[in-house]
Amino acid sequence: EQRIRTWINGKPLYRKVLYDTLPTGSGSNTIALTNDDIIRNISGIVKSKYNQWWDISTYFEDEVAYNISYYILDNRHSFALKCGSNYDTNSEYYIIVYYTKSTD
Repeated sequence: EQRIRTWINGKPLYRKVLYDTLPTGSGSNTIALTNDDIIRNISGIVKSKYNQWWDISTYFEDEVAYNISYYILDNRHSFALKCGSNYDTNSEYYIIVYYTKSTD
């Protein structure tokens, strides 16, 4: 965790880099931060089962195997990665999460 600047509401903005493998591979993978963290933005890359690195986007087109996108869940403490069939539980990811804290 690193404080990087101030968010538009005056609260400190933090950045955290997450590295892991996808919990469920293709389909929807939910990744949670703490209940104090409020996600503001996400960026990152994920490695397919064919050893290709793909950027994570906010757009997902059904029936495209290499697609990977994210969406922030309603509670804003977690997000989901939606993955096409080119990803499995061995697929590594690096995700940068930008967030504020409700306790600041």
